[in-house]
Amino acid sequence: VKCLGGPGAMKMGICDVPAEQMKCEYGDLTCMVEVVENVDEAIDWIHKYGSGHTEAIVCEEGAEVGEEFLRRVDAACVFKNASTRFADGYRFGLGAGTWGDNYILSLALSVSLSVNFFERKLV
Repeated sequence: VKCLGGPGAMKMGICDVPAEQMKCEYGDLTCMVEVVENVDEAIDWIHKYGSGHTEAIVCEEGAEVGEEFLRRVDAACVFKNASTRFADGYRFGLGAGTWGDNYILSLALSVSLSVNFFERKLV
């Protein structure tokens, strides 16, 4: 898996290779990682750069941030602590792999409501 970094991830040294563009659906084992300060920034980032197709969050069980994410993210499929593989092109009647197997994955790991990333598109 190749992980490309957004500005925040690059600044923190999480990734070695910067993403050339923030809004991109990869057709291979590539994901883009970004780090944000809180759930509001994560959701704003998803609404600006996400596909509108499938988004996911990874968080502690019972964390309020997960329920907030589910309520506020505008996408066809929104998952909490689940694989986004459940929402591929095949399930929408579009044929396997139509949407690609990876997406921009924005994961939120709540520490003191700091949101860290992971792609739905690793999260």
